[in-house]
Amino acid sequence: HLVWMYQHALGHHIYTNIAGADPDILTGEPDIRRIKPSQKWYSRYVNQHVFVPIIYGLLAIKVRLQDINIVYIIGSNDKIRINPLTMWQTCVFWGGKAFFIFYRVIIPITFFPLWKVFTLCAIADAISSYWLSLTFQANHVVEEVEWPLPDESGLIQKDWAEMQIVTTQDYAHDSYLCTSVVGSLNFQAVHHIFPQISQHHYSKIGPIVKETCREFGIPYYYKETLLDAVGSHIEHLRLLGLNPKEDKTE
Repeated sequence: HLVWMYQHALGHHIYTNIAGADPDILTGEPDIRRIKPSQKWYSRYVNQHVFVPIIYGLLAIKVRLQDINIVYIIGSNDKIRINPLTMWQTCVFWGGKAFFIFYRVIIPITFFPLWKVFTLCAIADAISSYWLSLTFQANHVVEEVEWPLPDESGLIQKDWAEMQIVTTQDYAHDSYLCTSVVGSLNFQAVHHIFPQISQHHYSKIGPIVKETCREFGIPYYYKETLLDAVGSHIEHLRLLGLNPKEDKTE
């Protein structure tokens, strides 16, 4: 919860899709994937749309190791500084990891063979990893959304609420199944503008946000289905994997 607060609440929700400020789009140089137009291109990115989605299945493992690195080694998540942990926060941090190992590994191996326990853990991790990564990527790392850059003074010359809209893609508002599976995150624009409101109200607020965008001429990006939204992410990976010097699509 602590690392999530710094990454999601203090980072992503405030500095959405801003390179160097939004921890959700943090990349190295070079990285395993190219998702931002501002990233330097390397030949390794060619065909990233083929192999990168496969690697998304390792997200759960990455997160469990990454938070230790963020809290105790680096002391920050991108540009978001992590304050020293209190005794209580330290107990919760390590206690949570100990409890995870206890109920996911220790208890099961008292009843089942070790190979079966680790197989089931791997399957559960893969499913949760794909669910979380594809849900998030379909919201922000897609073809049409904007990637704001600061001016020479380091400021983003755009209203905050407008920035939340133009850096976000919604999808499948009419699908009860999709809304239930992704926890209403298909109403991502509403989630970003009104993060304090329960997701149970998103379906009522969504049309108001959409109509307001139309009224003020603000781009509102939307896909009819989850597959279309995920497809937009895959296409984004494909396009950014192309060599900019050879890309003739523009």
